[in-house]
Amino acid sequence: FDKDFHVSPFNPVTQRYVTRVRWPDENQVSIYLGLQDHGDEQLMFEAGLQLSLTAYDGHSIKPLFLGIWPQTFLVIGGIYREAFALWRKGLTYHPHP
Repeated sequence: FDKDFHVSPFNPVTQRYVTRVRWPDENQVSIYLGLQDHGDEQLMFEAGLQLSLTAYDGHSIKPLFLGIWPQTFLVIGGIYREAFALWRKGLTYHPHP
């Protein structure tokens, strides 16, 4: 499907997403995402994620929230660090349309 929103200033809005979701059974799900330019079959980016699903037992949510919130700041810092590294390497900057 077409990329209708601007996420990365290093990827133009004219690109297309290629997605695939597989749910082979009740315990697993896999998600695939690719990014390609219009008219080009070669993918410029691809990522995948495989998840094992477990039942919610009522006790598993508290440690999740207590342990995961600091990671938000680490992720945001990492995103800006990587963007700075890409900018320093001379990648084309695509401003918000």
